[in-house]
Amino acid sequence: VGAGIVVACSGGADSLALADMLRRLGDERRYRLCIAHFDHGIRGEESEADAAFVERVAAGWGVPFRLGRGDVTAYARQGRMSIETAARELRHSFLQGLADELGFDAIALGHHADDQAETVLMRVLRGTGLAGLSAMRVREGRLFRPLLGFRHEELVAYCREVGLCPREDATNAMPIAIRNRIRLELLPYLRAQYNPSISAALCRLGEWAGEAQDYLAREWERLRPGLVWHGREGPELSREGFLRLHPAIRSTVLRAFLEEAFGDIRDLGAVHFDSVKRLLLSGQTGERAELPGRRGVVLSYGWLRLAPCEAEPLREVHLAIPGWTDLPECGGRLYAELRERAPERTGPMEYFCDYDRLPEPGEIVVRGRRPGDRITGPGGTKKLKDLFIDLKLLREQRDAQPLLVCGECILWVVGLRRSRVFFPDSGTRRVLLVRAEGFGFSKKEERNFPS
Repeated sequence: VGAGIVVACSGGADSLALADMLRRLGDERRYRLCIAHFDHGIRGEESEADAAFVERVAAGWGVPFRLGRGDVTAYARQGRMSIETAARELRHSFLQGLADELGFDAIALGHHADDQAETVLMRVLRGTGLAGLSAMRVREGRLFRPLLGFRHEELVAYCREVGLCPREDATNAMPIAIRNRIRLELLPYLRAQYNPSISAALCRLGEWAGEAQDYLAREWERLRPGLVWHGREGPELSREGFLRLHPAIRSTVLRAFLEEAFGDIRDLGAVHFDSVKRLLLSGQTGERAELPGRRGVVLSYGWLRLAPCEAEPLREVHLAIPGWTDLPECGGRLYAELRERAPERTGPMEYFCDYDRLPEPGEIVVRGRRPGDRITGPGGTKKLKDLFIDLKLLREQRDAQPLLVCGECILWVVGLRRSRVFFPDSGTRRVLLVRAEGFGFSKKEERNFPS
């Protein structure tokens, strides 16, 4: 287990038995313990009495004690989550922070076999995949659940045998939450009417699902380099590679990709994963799947990528000549100057033209696209919309794409395409040179977007 263990103790039979077992083992194996209690502040005086009880027990054992507190109700309201979820998040945050502070290696939790059975059944009822069926693990990072092989009644008997008098949370006996109703109503009914060993069967299901999930997770690590690359907005998943996968691993790959892309995905349900999977199986370029928390993904030219929030409209600004023109909405800027001669060589982030042949030389602006915009190229004029499609410019990038415009004439789709009109010739006296900075494209975009 390591040199130090934070033991989460509510004062109930399960966590109290856990604390006592580890205390006794610690005397033999000489690892350090700290008993931690988190007061959720939900049950008023009863909550305070629970905290005082655990502190007295720890003091009687000579084990260090730490107390944490949190306003679970306010946190739940702020995060728009259930009280149960809010309590778990605040409690785990306290335990993780305490382990960091103490330099301890593990956090021991009192979950047992009945908790595991309830969790598996609850997830089945809500709709889940293999990852959800695998439920709780004995080890998850620093979290350690040594009691998953014990029934609650066995832990109550242990407390009785060693002379411990655990506290009872009255809310556990009230069918006010789905987990409580499963514990108090559904599981007893299933035991009486269908299978007396239903809890053991659900725990075995969770164990087998966990083993299968571990195997698929290793397969994901092996396959990932050929499926994912990092673009400008984050990781992108190859649709072609996804379709070549066996259906048995597709859900694991999709879940792992979304977790890599977004971090916490606990708010995603089966309906959200199904919508993303449908997008990969039969969607068209430009189609999106909306996810909770103003998140989403889009299918774009064979890649599933993050769909950022709509870009801020690109405001029209006059080009400073000479000098810099900042474009904060695009994250870049333009530098313009007048020269006597055209440069011998330019890169894709530079534009030049005959300044005196422009229709309105003093009215050069930078703006976003507008309906009816066209640009003149080697083959004549072309709709800007069609050019964006040809260049595979992502839909959400089109509104944020800066254009250098004079009058009604588009001179330069910055970094992507130059107009062929107003190029200098033998009679040119002044050349306008414009250089773009901060509009860098990733390698994939350089390949897709020729200058």
